[in-house]
Amino acid sequence: MASGNLLDDVVREILLMLPVKSLLRCKSVCTSWNTLITKPSFISAHFNCNAALKRSHCILVKRFLQESNKSFLSFLTDEISSDDHVPPTEIIIPHSNHFLQMLGPCNGIVCLTDHRDIILCNPSIRDFKVLPAPSFNYPQGLFSTTLGVGFGFDPHSSKYKVIRIAELYKDDESGGYEFHSVNVEIYDLSTDSWREIDAVVPYVWYFPCSELLFNGHFHWWAVDEDHGGESMLSFHVSTEVFQQIRLPSVCAAPDGNERAFLVLSESIALVLFNPSERTSFDIWLMTEYGVAESWTKLFTIGPLVQVERPVLFWKHELLMEKANGQLVSYYLISQRLKEFQVYGAQQSLRAIAYAERKKREKKRAERMGERTPSTGNFEIGAENSLLADLTSKLSQIMNQTPTVATQETLAAPIGIKLDDTNYRLRSQVVEMYISGKDKLGYINGDLPQPQETDPSFRKWRTEMQW
Repeated sequence: MASGNLLDDVVREILLMLPVKSLLRCKSVCTSWNTLITKPSFISAHFNCNAALKRSHCILVKRFLQESNKSFLSFLTDEISSDDHVPPTEIIIPHSNHFLQMLGPCNGIVCLTDHRDIILCNPSIRDFKVLPAPSFNYPQGLFSTTLGVGFGFDPHSSKYKVIRIAELYKDDESGGYEFHSVNVEIYDLSTDSWREIDAVVPYVWYFPCSELLFNGHFHWWAVDEDHGGESMLSFHVSTEVFQQIRLPSVCAAPDGNERAFLVLSESIALVLFNPSERTSFDIWLMTEYGVAESWTKLFTIGPLVQVERPVLFWKHELLMEKANGQLVSYYLISQRLKEFQVYGAQQSLRAIAYAERKKREKKRAERMGERTPSTGNFEIGAENSLLADLTSKLSQIMNQTPTVATQETLAAPIGIKLDDTNYRLRSQVVEMYISGKDKLGYINGDLPQPQETDPSFRKWRTEMQW
């Protein structure tokens, strides 16, 4: 018996080290391997192991194609270029819908929903689980509709949870409906069941990219006219406690703008925009989590022609969607716009960063002999003032001109001095600075030194002198 357990442990450790493609093949070897590979505990462990090995460092894109009437997931690598097309191997999403949301990821698992069907998906091994519909006994005459969906992982109980905020309403005599209350329901993957919790929450409104998982909390855009207007509704996945965080005062009055919550510099960013022929994007950053007074306006992007919505901050870029459903990227430092040959139906593009970069940064710092900061959650304190420096630097650069630059603008000098506490932030700023000068390829090896007899050597040497 002991030898059998030892063999099982060895098999598990070997499977954990395999890349995704090999793991997919291993699912077909035998029933026991398939059972092991599809367990939530193994999925979490494999994701963490892959992150340590610098795999899965990519962008996961969701898009809807009208010609096939299906939604697809695609992996875009870290080195995508404007000539790249979506990889031929795509994942078809069951129960496809044009406005399908993509939430997460949590240990490699994402949540897909159209506010009717809810699906948990592990894109790495192409597994999907359609959740059972909530079946609560509402008071007679009341009906429910979904206002918002959230998804997260509770590290204390090792449980994945899906949160549904539902509006309860009843039909009125005029043929319309009358609002009754807001209900909060939680799905537990370990029990495959729903339960209600007692919570008083404001009315949740939906915009594309207005639902965000960050720092163990899930967030929605909410409106509570009785208590100060607009807010970001936060739900702590472990404690199951709600908190309302006021938005900047510019959001107090109806302005016709849409709201998007994204992650920038390990903080929550609020993007205000009004899709039109020429759209401007106001970027705000909550520099101290949960503190409404810490909202700081960083800069304004645009106006950009035919670019309608933000999708994802990725390194020193902002991925965005054009009016025709095309994926584009805006470089924050050089203020240049780049188009990708990636398309979907209008308003159907969603993207998430599918892995962290912290392991690579830590190893790089160790090679430099520097003491690295904690790779845990963003810490407020000494690094907060450094974030303010970055805020000021980006604001100066981005507000120099309100229009899209067609040529490279000079990147600002690096004003953050390296010390024992700020390696992560310093490295990000340095990389943005170098990339803004189009010199990153000379540093990371993408543009290696040619032989001196090569005709391109003189140009390479000239380009290196900056």
